[in-house]
Amino acid sequence: DYGIINGMHLPLVVRFQIMCEEGPGPDDEKIADIDTRIQDEIQVIAAKPDAPREKVYELAKVTYRREGKPVVIDTKDSLSDIKQNAANYKNVALPMTLAMDKDFSTWNEQQFKQDFATKFNVPVGCIEVVSVRAGSIIANVELHTHWKDEHDKEQSMGIKVIADKVDPVVAKKAFAEFAVFAVEFKPPKAGFVCTQQQVIMNPKWNKTYGPGATNWEGPLSDGKDRGGEPYYCPKG
Repeated sequence: DYGIINGMHLPLVVRFQIMCEEGPGPDDEKIADIDTRIQDEIQVIAAKPDAPREKVYELAKVTYRREGKPVVIDTKDSLSDIKQNAANYKNVALPMTLAMDKDFSTWNEQQFKQDFATKFNVPVGCIEVVSVRAGSIIANVELHTHWKDEHDKEQSMGIKVIADKVDPVVAKKAFAEFAVFAVEFKPPKAGFVCTQQQVIMNPKWNKTYGPGATNWEGPLSDGKDRGGEPYYCPKG
């Protein structure tokens, strides 16, 4: 086509710009897929509490490294129940599992307790490490409402106060600083008995675990009742 400009016939160049609304890209679809798979794994845990956690931990680590926050597993709505019915829980402990994106060789129980107490603002005395295993660092912890301090005096803290301090919504910074990629809460259980005597462990039951020693893969199936918790070989 030609146009007339100042009496001269000149060719006209017409350009069209087509604006298209972009749909979700490959990264968005991948994120959505991971989130769906995480929820599917949590549903499996809800139906089968003894189900292995390896899959959900693997997926949770991906989202943690992308978003900097943990996947929360609370199939019994334990935190919500505690906050609504705190009066029903007197001398109890709140069980929680922390999956931390740290090398297992760096584990130090005393340092863990000190750091946890500082970051979550709870007394060191209320923290009990029940077990710890490799897979990054997977620590089963119980936070007690009753305990004895370094002077052997009985101390206590309300279960609702404890639940508030470890609520992932409130304690985002603390969980991020602890490199927690997944945290699981379970219903409160019977707590510390202040009159209990110290138990001396018999060294004859000490064992070495791992390849070349006492070793097994996956959860141990020996018919013994361990409170519904899977027992993996403490190697690493």
